[in-house]
Amino acid sequence: MQAGIDDAVLHALGLSECQLGEQETVPWLDPAVGQARGIATRELSSAALATLRVVPISAGLLGSMGLSGFAAADSSGLVKLVGSGDVSIRLVQAGHGRTFQSEAEPKVAWVDATRSGPFLVETSTGRLICSLDQSQLHLRAVLEPVNFAPLASIEEAAGGWMRSSGDGWIRAEAVRALEASGPWSVCVAAGLHARLVDPAAFGPPGESVDALLKGVSPEWLSRPRQWVRALSPLQVSTMRRLALAEVDRLSELADRLGRTESAKDEWREEWRRLCHGRDALEGVRVLLAEVEASAELDAHLKPLDHAGALLNAEAPLARLRPDERLRRARLANPDAWWGWLA
Repeated sequence: MQAGIDDAVLHALGLSECQLGEQETVPWLDPAVGQARGIATRELSSAALATLRVVPISAGLLGSMGLSGFAAADSSGLVKLVGSGDVSIRLVQAGHGRTFQSEAEPKVAWVDATRSGPFLVETSTGRLICSLDQSQLHLRAVLEPVNFAPLASIEEAAGGWMRSSGDGWIRAEAVRALEASGPWSVCVAAGLHARLVDPAAFGPPGESVDALLKGVSPEWLSRPRQWVRALSPLQVSTMRRLALAEVDRLSELADRLGRTESAKDEWREEWRRLCHGRDALEGVRVLLAEVEASAELDAHLKPLDHAGALLNAEAPLARLRPDERLRRARLANPDAWWGWLA
């Protein structure tokens, strides 16, 4: 356990059920620093503290919580914390003169770390345990409990439309996707129908255009959107969480490809898997956008798409054999990096 932080301390701070995260230690001021005289601990007041010279505390954990930290230049152990929002301090044992906050400045807190023992700093961003031990200031992040709702079951739509598209290629790809049981395979199959269907497979293109101009959505186009709109909030949440997990998997693959020689045949096949995976994600993203639930996925896709675009630009000769899926992806979105090497 970090200096001064044991189960009794955690209990006193109201953190019995918590887990501790990242820790950081920064050196405390040498007594030779600064010329200012210390102030008596019982004289903590706005007037007295306003004249006290301070020096910055360089600690990444403070910054991660939107805090700026300062130490009294007289090495007295006084710590000043300034937050982007309100700052709250909790001590193991309350005592007069150990902390000071003005009602007019809820974003500023002073703590006499030499007398307070370990103390808890709370902001809207998180919680941090601090303690001053001789010549070092110890910081320890408090991890917030994470409660995951169970994944919901997502079944194939009634009527079997996912397996019976008039577009033969879509039909075969959907059946292949559905061979892997589970909610993600159903989402991927629905995404294929929502994004890569060839209108020509359902009649002359002019008929589809005329129908859309009249405000009538063709059945082959509306089915996946009607399906996703009928999902429960928990099912939509499940789709979103599975998509975020897929982003992590593909990001690891992209990182591995970035460290591998692109001239090798294995690289090309890994690249194909990355492109196919990203296209599957795009179909699911379209479905989530239909129910206004794609914002988090959109944000997580940005670094993956940046990495994919770099891989594409750095390996212009690593062409794949003809690939119908990536051809359709390129037609659906000419700017899609995962379609350019098809």
